[in-house]
Amino acid sequence: MKIKLTLLIFTLYTLTSFAQVDTVFSKDTVTDSISRLNTKVEKQEHFTFKNIPIDGSLNQFVTKLKKQGFKVMKTTDLDAILSGKFTGEDVHIFVQATLETVYGVTVSYNKQSSWKAIKTKYDNMKSMLTEKYGEPMETIEKFDSSDYQESGLELYALNEDKCTFMTQFATKTGNGMIRLRISSDASLVLNYVDTFNFMLVSGEAHDDL
Repeated sequence: MKIKLTLLIFTLYTLTSFAQVDTVFSKDTVTDSISRLNTKVEKQEHFTFKNIPIDGSLNQFVTKLKKQGFKVMKTTDLDAILSGKFTGEDVHIFVQATLETVYGVTVSYNKQSSWKAIKTKYDNMKSMLTEKYGEPMETIEKFDSSDYQESGLELYALNEDKCTFMTQFATKTGNGMIRLRISSDASLVLNYVDTFNFMLVSGEAHDDL
């Protein structure tokens, strides 16, 4: 079964339930090159986050995160917010689910006070993800105007949504997708999506329309 990655990403934006995660997703750009990419998705091993399959009930998933030292800040029937350490840094974890299964995890790092700091973190994370998952399927790194580059106005451009720094990766088997981006508040954000479970969510949402 095949699904366009554009549909996968776009529907993920619309299904986001956290106010905080809305900020993460709502201003992203999906390019034509992504819309032309297809991935074969079969029911196989689920994508993992911290070696935990992105599958099963929200309560089960949160319990496993708690065993790894994460602390629950908020939870509902469809989502949960936790805090803890990830890649050695303090982060917030946003878990997204239906009543039946978890399908996505978002990691939000602390805000940075300078463009150099956030760009360095972005470049380092991109390098690590490339080493693990291979070359990205898409990268967008641009300012709306060259006037913002190397001018001391990079953070202003970021805050005003006048630049985009985003890289997306897909697993070789097609069971998961990772998106790295610099958010408009100068924080680093990672999105993990289990493709199979997300397709189920997308199908349910489509049927409701």
